[in-house]
Amino acid sequence: MVKRFAAHYTCSPYDKLYKLHYIEIDESNRLVSVSPLNQETHSTSFFNGVIILLKEYIQPRALLNLLKDKAAVNPDATVEELLNMNEFGSVSSGDEVNIYILDGIDLLSAKLGSGQPVISRILLLPDKIS
Repeated sequence: MVKRFAAHYTCSPYDKLYKLHYIEIDESNRLVSVSPLNQETHSTSFFNGVIILLKEYIQPRALLNLLKDKAAVNPDATVEELLNMNEFGSVSSGDEVNIYILDGIDLLSAKLGSGQPVISRILLLPDKIS
């Protein structure tokens, strides 16, 4: 059974920033697909902000601090560009992923800006997914 998540943006390292897309994750926390959200899609959880997909596990607070540190030096960088400034591995279909939600950013530009961004991790446990 796959689980679907959507947000204003979806991104992963070394990939483009997708606007209004959903991701599908299988019962083993593996990325199945990233698809456009053209219409209401059955059993999709929508989140404000940006879905960030990483192969590596990192504490949400540590990920936010990494992004903020890079944004302090590169204030015009998008979330996508900030991710690519770190040494995260690229994500492809079939990879086991960690899913993070970055909220409290300027959604028109996908930049951290001067707001109060927050980040959280979606936990998917194989025996709980349905």
